[in-house]
Amino acid sequence: MNVRREVFGQMLEENFKNVKAAVQGQFDNARITSLVKSALVESIPVSATWIDVDTNNGVVFLRGDVANDWVRQEAERIARTVWPRGMTNVVNELTVNPDLPPLFP
Repeated sequence: MNVRREVFGQMLEENFKNVKAAVQGQFDNARITSLVKSALVESIPVSATWIDVDTNNGVVFLRGDVANDWVRQEAERIARTVWPRGMTNVVNELTVNPDLPPLFP
């Protein structure tokens, strides 16, 4: 009987650790996304509205349309500059769309 309790207790402890790690990972992803998006909005206020920031397992994805290649490169540079704890990489999937209004009219 004691062996069963011990095994069950170990299983519960292991499950708790797994759930805790998953929740912490989701929290880190949300925190990283928020920090990167805030930095983009502060640095590129017009274009940042078209930039979607998503984080998965510490990898930041930049997606959406931007007016020119300078904004595309600048968004990636800014994201890499933020580099909070837990962030592992930046993937720039931004597309240049010349039909968008220019960053500086």
